Amino acid sequence: MRVSAALPDAERSLAALNAVFAAYMAHRAEVFAPGDARVLSVETDRMATDLRALDEEIAAIRSANRILDLPQDISIANARRDSVTTRIDGLRERKASTDAQLSAARNRLAAYPPRVVAASETTNLSPNDDARNELTRLTLERQRVSQQYSADWPPLRELDTRIATLRQSIAVNARTRFETVREVRNPAVEQLTLRIATLEVEADAMGRQMAELEEQRAEAATRAESLLRAETVLRDLGRRRDAMETSFRSIAGRETGARISEDARRSRSPTVAVAQAPVAAAEPRDLRPSIVAAGVVGGLIAATSAAILLTLFRRSLATTDEASRGLGLPGLASIAPGAMPEAGRRHPQLTDLAALILDARSSGERLSLVQFVATAENDGRSAIALAVAAEIARERNLRTLLVDLETDGRAHLAAMGSHPVHDGADPDNILAFNTVLPTLWIAFAARKSLLGNPHTGIERTIALLDRLRRELDVVVLVAPTDGAADYAMRRLTALMDANVLVLRAEKTDVSVARRARDAVLSAGGRLVGFVMNGERRIVPPRSPASSPDAPARAPRGAHAGRLRLRHRQFRHDAVHPRRGAHARGLRHLDRHPRPLPPRPRRPRPRPVPPHARGQ
Repeated sequence: MRVSAALPDAERSLAALNAVFAAYMAHRAEVFAPGDARVLSVETDRMATDLRALDEEIAAIRSANRILDLPQDISIANARRDSVTTRIDGLRERKASTDAQLSAARNRLAAYPPRVVAASETTNLSPNDDARNELTRLTLERQRVSQQYSADWPPLRELDTRIATLRQSIAVNARTRFETVREVRNPAVEQLTLRIATLEVEADAMGRQMAELEEQRAEAATRAESLLRAETVLRDLGRRRDAMETSFRSIAGRETGARISEDARRSRSPTVAVAQAPVAAAEPRDLRPSIVAAGVVGGLIAATSAAILLTLFRRSLATTDEASRGLGLPGLASIAPGAMPEAGRRHPQLTDLAALILDARSSGERLSLVQFVATAENDGRSAIALAVAAEIARERNLRTLLVDLETDGRAHLAAMGSHPVHDGADPDNILAFNTVLPTLWIAFAARKSLLGNPHTGIERTIALLDRLRRELDVVVLVAPTDGAADYAMRRLTALMDANVLVLRAEKTDVSVARRARDAVLSAGGRLVGFVMNGERRIVPPRSPASSPDAPARAPRGAHAGRLRLRHRQFRHDAVHPRRGAHARGLRHLDRHPRPLPPRPRRPRPRPVPPHARGQ
């Protein structure tokens, strides 16, 4: 049988022939194919649907009755009911004992008198009777006077008269008796009263406990009954599911066997074979290469136009030269995408940046306090600061401290093989822990110290920074993202020896970078340059100097391995007493700034480095 189709389009002709042939073969297979496999397949689908419905019903019953393991749940419910019953019996015994004690205490309290005799005393001495003492005193006085004067001296006779009177009074009082009886409250009454109050409170508590236990026993009985009913229903559903699953497996096996045997019969005796696949007649001309070439040219033109428009309207900084022109600052280092080292490992650009910071001098002294200023939350300043600090500690063997004011420092400690041992923090100091590098320490929770407290006075902050200068060689700080809005961070920026901006290539907006630059300068800080993170190589290079074989060019603003420090006038003259004297009145120095007066050198003692858990 030969079939042909003549349509205006060759592709439509081929599609029509293929569709006719496919429909013919499908209809022929449907007519002549045996129906055993199809019938078994329908039955298998129906039984699978029934099995899923049974499974959903079983799951609904288990969920409604909160059943995890039915036998264990029944055992737990019975055990709980028995336990509550045992507790109720014991509580009843205790309540009966308490009621008996309360009744006996009340009867005993009613029988006791409220007051009892504490003491009884009988004496012949009247209260406040001082006659005997007076008699003794007069007798001694008469003996003394009789030794000095004669017996007929009038005062001596007067003493005799008074002595006789006192003796007569004592003789009269000796015949009088005084009796004193003291009664107190019966202590047994007080003890019984306290005991009755205790027993009443205990009886009330046991009554409430009895009611609660009765409710718990009712809940346990209800739970046990619901589990027993659910067990009956689940047992019936389980038997139905087992029987249905057995039938399903049997029919599924038969359906698979029937399908295999039908496929084998069709492959052994084909009745229709395709002698030649549908093909289209040859065409005199093919326009596809021209269309492809036109598409390629149009795509290149569209891509070039899009690139030009994106370049003109782009607000982000992509290269170091572009950022240097837009900010008026030198670029200190450029880090390629994905080249950021992990755990403080070496990186050529960061090695050069660390050497540049250490070789820079301010008034003849090395920079001790260096801060990496944020322009965005994910600009990578924390990783750069860790790598620079590790490079300084490893290569120069200088005592270096990393202070991260954005985070608590746990990630840095974990990266350098350490972990914080949280103990009592001293707000007047910085808690630091050592790392695998002997001369590198990392601060923990530095934002909660004096450096991040706006209520700390400038004197205490300067004293803490001076102490860090004395005990350490270099301190690397990581500024928080919201540093410009915090007075404590602006004050700390003004006290730094050098501030370095960190930019993210193709991410940092030029307006954001300028605001960060202006925030540092308005706070009175020294801004020495910036670091470009994630900068990609320009293809093609814009100048021969950017080629890989060209000699390395010194970063802008650097001369003979030294940073050019740019000074601004401090808005608050009392921000830094050491630099405020010669910073006052300086607006902006040109490319060849005049040197500042030398700062007096202080002796730099070299104390023992802080302990691993010291401050």
